[in-house]
Amino acid sequence: MKAFKGGKSGNGKDKNDPNLLRVIKEYEQKGKKVRVNESDKKYSAMLLDLISPYHEAVPDAEELEWLLELAVIAWNIATIKKELGNVGNVMLKETKEELKDDKEAIKLIEKLIKDKTKKFGKEDFLIRDLKLNEDENGVFVIATAMPFSEFLLQDMDEEEANDEDDWDDEMNFLPGYINRNGFSLVPKQPFIEWMQRLEGNSLFPVEITETPVYLLAEKESNEAVEAWLKKNFDTVFRRQLESWHTDEKEWPKNRTYKMFSEWFDVKHHSMVFDLEDFPVDKDIE
Repeated sequence: MKAFKGGKSGNGKDKNDPNLLRVIKEYEQKGKKVRVNESDKKYSAMLLDLISPYHEAVPDAEELEWLLELAVIAWNIATIKKELGNVGNVMLKETKEELKDDKEAIKLIEKLIKDKTKKFGKEDFLIRDLKLNEDENGVFVIATAMPFSEFLLQDMDEEEANDEDDWDDEMNFLPGYINRNGFSLVPKQPFIEWMQRLEGNSLFPVEITETPVYLLAEKESNEAVEAWLKKNFDTVFRRQLESWHTDEKEWPKNRTYKMFSEWFDVKHHSMVFDLEDFPVDKDIE
């Protein structure tokens, strides 16, 4: 029944693997043949182990697919959380929002994330794709995976080659991923003081409840975004001023990058996701 076929080799077929033996026995009792890909058994064994506490009987193809799909989501979030810190937390929050009507799935994903971290915390590969094909002999599962380190190296190679199409393909395993870098600007005290001078009142309350988010072509690092800002700061500076005060005549003159840095903190967003299933509208100036 169970075969995994991935982009990286595993440890070879281990006939003594307890999780694999259990599944083989259960399916053979039902008259089903069990097929295991020798080179890539590693992925199937770990994913089977991950979902094994959450089904008692032998799952049918539909239940198995549902469990494995949630396991893949949990595995990738746990891996990214380990490697990129808060990015994983953001992904979990967005996933929970997307699945807000399926409380059972959300609860199971949270458990699977903890299980992955506990049982397979050292494993850094990401599951890119998962497919199930059913025939008269059982269910054949095909998965592809990539180590996180290789994923990052490939990212840098593709950035240098400016091969955005291939990069998009590599990110398909993260639903809604957008090939952009984002950043937002948080006003600092000099900006607030400028607003108060315009009002002629040093006690004028400047309430900052939200800040615009700007998207750029994907960059290899936050430093690359900063380099872009040094060259294009005034474009962003003008947009920020316009969002607060529309009279351009009263904007500060002789704006410099130093002034820009003194007026705003830059908050980076290296992974941007669109959770909707319809195109983004964009006004072209």
